[in-house]
Amino acid sequence: MELRKALFDLCCAYAEARIHVAQEAMQQAQQADNTEEKSSAGDKYETGR
Repeated sequence: MELRKALFDLCCAYAEARIHVAQEAMQQAQQADNTEEKSSAGDKYETGR
């Protein structure tokens, strides 16, 4: 029974670590998207008229 609890705890810790890594990756991607500026290719159509 002790082995079963130890395995369960290890699985929970592993799952929580994976979730944490995924959340950090999503946060970094969101920040990168928020700070991204227009490329020069898109500027040629914006003439300001």
